[in-house]
Amino acid sequence: MRAYSISLEKNAWEQVDARLKKKAVNGRNMTVTRYSFSPKGVFPHHVHDQEQITYVLAGDVRFVMESEDHSLRVGDVIVIPPGVPHRAIAGSAGAEVLSVVAPARTEGRGVEYLSEGG
Repeated sequence: MRAYSISLEKNAWEQVDARLKKKAVNGRNMTVTRYSFSPKGVFPHHVHDQEQITYVLAGDVRFVMESEDHSLRVGDVIVIPPGVPHRAIAGSAGAEVLSVVAPARTEGRGVEYLSEGG
């Protein structure tokens, strides 16, 4: 396999819902996604079998898990192990994050949305 480069900035945004949009690139072993949250935007409660590392580019965002919350600001990183249910809630100014998951979200690997109650 050869190396290649892509301009994520030139990729079109995909609207996830009214307050959240994304653009993603899949490699063979990982997926990189840029998310843009409107003020108070939410990524719903979900779980996946990939490890996730998220870096905050702008604004602030709170990651909520069953037994803990993590409030992150610009420059902060969170590492979420596979199989840990979580959701993300942007602050009053919104947020931009860059998220990497491995293995890649291809071949049926994805997100399982959970009810808000757990």
